[in-house]
Amino acid sequence: MHTYYEMQIPEELIKELVKECAGTDVVPLVTLILKKKNVSEFKIAEKMELSVNQVRNMLYRLNEKNLVHSIRKKDNVKGWYIYYWTFDINNALNLIIESRGELLKESRKGLREIGLKRDYFCEHCKMNFGEEEALEIQFTCEECGDVLKEIGEDKKKRNFERKLKKCQFDLELAMETKNMIVEKEAKLTLRRKKAEEKKKAEEKEAKKLAKKALKKTTKKALKKTTKKTVKK
Repeated sequence: MHTYYEMQIPEELIKELVKECAGTDVVPLVTLILKKKNVSEFKIAEKMELSVNQVRNMLYRLNEKNLVHSIRKKDNVKGWYIYYWTFDINNALNLIIESRGELLKESRKGLREIGLKRDYFCEHCKMNFGEEEALEIQFTCEECGDVLKEIGEDKKKRNFERKLKKCQFDLELAMETKNMIVEKEAKLTLRRKKAEEKKKAEEKEAKKLAKKALKKTTKKALKKTTKKTVKK
């Protein structure tokens, strides 16, 4: 079993990733299987009070992003195959590192370009629009009809700085967790290797002793047989 099933996982960061990649409705499913291994899709459906097909739809969405993997086993009683699912922490962390790295680049670029173009927002719908997009809709929100307001440079700067800070925090947390996993798994691999080497050495020593004992026994038996022959 991988060591990361027993370690501290940045759950809020994982939940954010799942929302972005598969949808908010999938978050409870991930919370359910996050620190477990090979969970039956029927068990998941039972816990979430959903149909197996609904659960499979969520799992397939996660699988498209390589956030879960499965094994299948045949039910000896019912005769059909059941899939058992595991959330892939390693792939999730890789995806977070990749996405947050891209967001960092975008935010830094946005900071550099402040003052070069205008942006607008709808106060009611909380939606942002670029200058060209705002011009196309005549500076009026198509959702609610409110007039769009220009986003001031100070506000833009605060928004980008906030994004930068959040992305940097997420990136550092994901990288730190991944390094911990790599370190723990390396130690586990080393322990297994040493255990295997010890077992092989013990088996070799046992064979050596057995061979020595057999040789000794054979020698005694031969000596005994020789004595009987001489007496005759």
